[in-house]
Amino acid sequence: MNLKVYEINDAVRLVHICTDKFKKARLTVTFTVNADKDETPKTSMLMPVAFLGTEKYADFREICCRAEELYAADISDYNIMRGGYQITGLAASILNDEYISGDDRERGFSILDGCFELLSEILKNPLFRESDTETEKINRINRIKARQNDAFGYAKYRFLMSMLENESGGFTLSGEAEQVEKYDSEILKKHHAHILENAPLEVFYCGTASAERVSELILKYFSGIGGRMLGCSHSPKKEAEITKNITEEGEYRQGNLFVGFRTGVLLSDKDYYATELMNQIYGDGSQSKLFLNAREKKSLCYFCASSYDEVRGIIVVGCGIDNGNFDEAKNEILCQLEEMKHGNITDEELLFAKETIESDCRAAKDHSTDYEEFERMRHLFGGPSTIEEYRQGIMSVSREDIIAAAKKMTLDTVYFLKGTLGGEADDE
Repeated sequence: MNLKVYEINDAVRLVHICTDKFKKARLTVTFTVNADKDETPKTSMLMPVAFLGTEKYADFREICCRAEELYAADISDYNIMRGGYQITGLAASILNDEYISGDDRERGFSILDGCFELLSEILKNPLFRESDTETEKINRINRIKARQNDAFGYAKYRFLMSMLENESGGFTLSGEAEQVEKYDSEILKKHHAHILENAPLEVFYCGTASAERVSELILKYFSGIGGRMLGCSHSPKKEAEITKNITEEGEYRQGNLFVGFRTGVLLSDKDYYATELMNQIYGDGSQSKLFLNAREKKSLCYFCASSYDEVRGIIVVGCGIDNGNFDEAKNEILCQLEEMKHGNITDEELLFAKETIESDCRAAKDHSTDYEEFERMRHLFGGPSTIEEYRQGIMSVSREDIIAAAKKMTLDTVYFLKGTLGGEADDE
């Protein structure tokens, strides 16, 4: 699929893929804002509240009825964090226009046009009634409080808050309950108006409509909104300054251990591909060193895996363990990294890691969301803009490149959420 980017004007860009590969088209309309601990929770609430009523569609039921008229269009709010940025807006999956009935086609009905109209109404003209705001506040506060029910997820949240506490975008959830409790409809209205005026707008479309057709609809429904992005203060640390050791307790049957490393490598760096492949061998998957040694060979944990955040430049290892295995599990995590630094990487490990990523790349080509994510990351942070460019970069990595990437790793944070209930935990 051929992805092209069009600058509609200074404030609006279109990322467009024209293809008949899918029966349904994907359409997202999003704003990009700087992540900020005070503003991010407000931004996260905007679209869920907007879904509860607009000037044209009085409530959620009417919005759903309109979506049903558009051949059961699937429309949802969209909110993600990428480093120092927050992307918020709406996403839609809609039937391509050539599949509509003959009668609808004869009267000039267009699902795409109708979807643009509905998305623009939700984005531009929400009512922000006090009752709707209170409903979303209750839902959001309940979700924040309920995160402690997931021991592993809560431990990861606490770990990241500790490791990234002084960095932009260094938070993973939508704010604490006390913060959300302060919001009212007027606060959301003002924040919404500020975003419409100042944040750049991006439209992603993957379907059978031409770029000219999509551009016409953008100008028809979204003219007059959007602004220039403010400079992001995103500047991750390249290496650990000191190692933080943090232990907390919770009413869980097992412990959860997280170990965080600074890689010294970001998405736009030349060593990115080597670090990506190094993480694959180290802990990403059932054939990784961590899984085969810490879990399978030594039975130190119920599960163990690593992940590479190329925007923040960190690798995070997470595992569920019995409390008594803390020291051994931590030492094994560090030991396997030392093995890689000393060049203990077999040809089989390297080949399997490359084949795994190559397989993932083939699968990604069947998902328009992956094309969208690659272009968004390139636009915000640099790095590969296509799946094929990424695949070629991975295939070019040598064993020596991986060893060099491993040697750049520095230990930053060790976080342990100790379970206090005792007993055996379920094997995950």
